[in-house]
Amino acid sequence: MIDQEILGVPTSDRARGIGRLGSKVKGATVFLIGGLFVLLFLGVSSGSGQIANKLDGYNVLLITIDTLRADRLGVYGYDGVQTPNIDRLAIEGIRFEQVTTTVPVTLPAHASIMTGLQPFEHGVRSNGAFMLRDDVKTLAEQFVAAGYVTGAFIGTVVLDAQFGIAQGFEQFDGLAPYQRITGDMRGERPGESVVDEAGMWIRSQSTPFFAWVHMYDPHDPYDAPEPFGSRYANSPYDGEVAYVDAMVGRLRQVLEESGAADNTLIVLTSDHGEGLGDHGEQTHSFFIYDSTVRVPLIFWAPGEVPGGIVAMNRVGVIDIFPTVLTMAGLPIPSNSGVDLSRHFSDQEWFGRAIYSESLIPYLDFGWSELRALIDGNYKYIAAPEPELYDLEADPGETKNLANTDTELAAMMHGALQQFVVSDDVSMVEGGTVDAEIVASLQALGYLSGRGGGRDRRDIDPKSMIETHETLVRGLRESITAIEQKRFADVDKIFAQLDELIPDEHIIYYVESKTERFDGMLEEPEAGLLALRLYFGQLALKAGDIATSVDFFEQALERNSSYLPAYGELANALYAAGDLTGAQDLIVEALGISPGNFSLTLLSGVFHHDSGKLDEALKAYYAAERIEPNHPELLERLAHLYLLLQQPRQAVDVLRRLSQAMPDAAAVWAQLAFALAQIGETNESQQAITRALDIDPNDVTVRQVARLLR
Repeated sequence: MIDQEILGVPTSDRARGIGRLGSKVKGATVFLIGGLFVLLFLGVSSGSGQIANKLDGYNVLLITIDTLRADRLGVYGYDGVQTPNIDRLAIEGIRFEQVTTTVPVTLPAHASIMTGLQPFEHGVRSNGAFMLRDDVKTLAEQFVAAGYVTGAFIGTVVLDAQFGIAQGFEQFDGLAPYQRITGDMRGERPGESVVDEAGMWIRSQSTPFFAWVHMYDPHDPYDAPEPFGSRYANSPYDGEVAYVDAMVGRLRQVLEESGAADNTLIVLTSDHGEGLGDHGEQTHSFFIYDSTVRVPLIFWAPGEVPGGIVAMNRVGVIDIFPTVLTMAGLPIPSNSGVDLSRHFSDQEWFGRAIYSESLIPYLDFGWSELRALIDGNYKYIAAPEPELYDLEADPGETKNLANTDTELAAMMHGALQQFVVSDDVSMVEGGTVDAEIVASLQALGYLSGRGGGRDRRDIDPKSMIETHETLVRGLRESITAIEQKRFADVDKIFAQLDELIPDEHIIYYVESKTERFDGMLEEPEAGLLALRLYFGQLALKAGDIATSVDFFEQALERNSSYLPAYGELANALYAAGDLTGAQDLIVEALGISPGNFSLTLLSGVFHHDSGKLDEALKAYYAAERIEPNHPELLERLAHLYLLLQQPRQAVDVLRRLSQAMPDAAAVWAQLAFALAQIGETNESQQAITRALDIDPNDVTVRQVARLLR
């Protein structure tokens, strides 16, 4: 550990009295704790708040490493894995020791990082079923408004643009191009793919940029590439950490080679940690112990950020938003974070109380939600069986003091309840997932249910962790079995899970002895919406349209706002020849979620394939305003322009597509054909040559090559 300078040592002798003063400071509740005034959840209002030496002309590179425990990095005291690149950033910059995420779930945590808001303020409470609102200001929006070039490079479908996290990014590279080229539909891509795309983009910039690079690799399943897989065969999670560290090194090399290293601020953090068996939790999202909510936070900027500092203040990921904007000298929208830059060399600042939550037990099962308040060394978790821990004496959170230090527990409970008094979880409801990524979310271990509409918040998640872990394993095994067409095994798995949690809403049967759906499926007795949808998709792929329509309609009967069912049912109706019914469903769904990209695109596809080209063009234009560089949209739009005999517009679109998919032979072939239509013979020949170099056996490439001879 590097201890050259300690910022703000928390008081170790906690007072036992918390007297509420009843006043507010910028949205913060003021408490008197042991004679000290403590600001709880201090918010930053609009204003300058600028440091003296703001980073004029600096680039900003935000690196978020998914599922990265702070205590699995060398610089945070762990010797089980080598992380020289992240360690170097910390040694040369400032490292915050005690950093807490708002929620141990990818999408809502990143929403907090990007906005400086608590989950109940920005409205994103889980993955898959929630969307960041358009009216919430993000880091990218602030930077692009100030004239920066903005780009994001994402490693998972969980952070797909449709969830609102792409707001403000002029270029947002998600999984779609990678999936189309590789055929890998697992919902994630390796860090190397992300970093290589980001590196190409960074090298092409000549003006200040804001870049977000997200790597998903430490998320389970742990399968690090070589040599890291073999090197850490006995600790595969550590292998993933070592791998992403190497990718951080590659990013830094890009900055150095492009000449940007001397004027770039790097901020490195994580959205959440990983249970790794602590408290019985193997992965994350269910509990809010430090194993899953404590994350690293490093600021690095040569000559601007003081080096070799370890800040011991209690801070949160929501503080990244105002800190970065202050350092860049940009306006700061209202948020709940604190500008940490003014405390980089402040040894007197003690930090403030930090909030964290998990609504997953309630959203997925109807069990009690979990909320935590961390103040100094003490952490209080509100649950049916409350918990209180002294993190300094008991960092593993194994000795619950709630029943022995009842006065402090009651006072922290009161402070926490006052803060969340307006947040009624029974009113929390999602429903914005697009159908094509549901299976990917499930494969990554996310349920995103709604508790079956039942409020069983008297059930403490602590008492259900073994059940939860068994259930998640069983659902993952069932998905694998379904993909491998082992339907008898699926039936056994669900029977076991039904015994585990009788009548639970996320369990239903797959009957393996019927004639229906190629002798493998029977109508479910009850089920999770997403799994019901999945079986409908299987039926549609098998050509059993009637069965697929039945599944999708059942999903809508259970939840009339469940968007994936609208999209899939519309597909099924269109396949059955009912274009009017399909379009009516799309219109109804867009009324629930205006601006939904996939639904808008699907409307255009229906019109396109049915010959209503003008209507298709209108829909594609609307989709383009939402996600302008989506490969499927660009392919469809280029084809439509050619049908409308507008080859110049087709060329413009295909050029964009070739940049998004530089290794797609068919795209270069289509570009060659369109270029030939407008008389650009030389460029057309260059494009078809590129296509032939990539894949001379591609059917489209061979057809276009013959036409251009």
